[in-house]
Amino acid sequence: MRISGVTADTRIWIPLALGNHVDHQLVRSAAQQSKLPGQRGYYEDYPYAEDTAAVAASRCPVQIWRRRRYQSRRKV
Repeated sequence: MRISGVTADTRIWIPLALGNHVDHQLVRSAAQQSKLPGQRGYYEDYPYAEDTAAVAASRCPVQIWRRRRYQSRRKV
């Protein structure tokens, strides 16, 4: 995969894919397998993140989660 403008300082946001949305699952899988240099961050699939059964059924180990807030920097 080749994406221009991605550097080591770029943060790449990936869905946790907690629900059964195939598009989120595909994006997560592709991003995890990619060799992109950016830092990876995951975002919660709301409302699935509030469903403990969906979280337990996910393939993402909960113990690696760290809750953080990031301010979006919009480029115009």
